[in-house]
Amino acid sequence: MSAHTQFEPDVPGTFEGLATVDVVEPGGAPAAIIDTDDAFTIEVHWETKGWVPPLFDGLADTVEWQVTAYLEALGSGADMTLGTESAKFNAGAAPAADQRDYDVSIAVAGSTVPAGAYRLITVILGENTATGVKQRVAAFVDGPTLQFFQHP
Repeated sequence: MSAHTQFEPDVPGTFEGLATVDVVEPGGAPAAIIDTDDAFTIEVHWETKGWVPPLFDGLADTVEWQVTAYLEALGSGADMTLGTESAKFNAGAAPAADQRDYDVSIAVAGSTVPAGAYRLITVILGENTATGVKQRVAAFVDGPTLQFFQHP
């Protein structure tokens, strides 16, 4: 089960971005219904393209991407933060001069999430401080909706 979104700002040809979030069980199978005892992973992929991304993160040591996954309870459960991971641009992995690809995995241990329905919210923030002025871009991926159950 995947969820997708675009980056803010999104200006065709200048700065465009697309983010995808998948929830997978051990072994890589997509998951939307998860046993509370089972571990799972949130796989986040995003790409940016246009003439601005090479300027924004052309200096890999000056740009930090932070990816945080949150669960928003649907009903009586409690909201929670599942984890945060960071990423930097890998210049050797660029498929094109104007495109940047990133991947982050957030591993969640079994018995972390109580039974109930939740919406996964994933926030991707990029910040460049090379010029002394903070430059930021963001994407907010809403979903997928997940159901956690306790196996008898």
